[in-house]
Amino acid sequence: MGYKGYSGAHNDLLDAVGEHPQVRPILSALGSANSHKAESPVMELRDVSEQAWPFLAAVVARRVKQGSRVWFVCNDVRSQEEFTSELGAWISQVALFPDLEIPAAGLGLPDPEMASERVALLGRIAGGEELAPVIIATQWEELVPSVADLTGDLLPLPKGWKGSPGRVVVRSLQRKNADNLD
Repeated sequence: MGYKGYSGAHNDLLDAVGEHPQVRPILSALGSANSHKAESPVMELRDVSEQAWPFLAAVVARRVKQGSRVWFVCNDVRSQEEFTSELGAWISQVALFPDLEIPAAGLGLPDPEMASERVALLGRIAGGEELAPVIIATQWEELVPSVADLTGDLLPLPKGWKGSPGRVVVRSLQRKNADNLD
């Protein structure tokens, strides 16, 4: 059926609900929207009770076509945290995209730990890891680094590498200088 692979402990239940005669047309419409529009389709769960959102979201995530990514958007941080926790019971690839928590006066810097978690999550996504991020609506408008910025300066080191950290820095600088010459 072309399932993407979002999975968890109850795939059989999610798949059975996805095949239910009342649910299949909704999911089919979502899939056909994916093939006819340049932008990704949006599914709003306005007519579903809030308590059922994580389960239905897991059903949708199981049915997303191969090569597509699913993002879940919540209204606020509290609902994001609750939704992520409950969705995690159904699919294991769920990932909370942390809010920057900029001080109310707009002065100061965001929490460095949160910023680091955000960059790490973006790096995992840019690296091709199959994740289902959960964000809040205001995060759509935030600037994030490009895939090239996240992966361009990576220097892969094999597990158990026993080289000199100084040589790593030199190799990294040489790569950066070579890129600047192009």
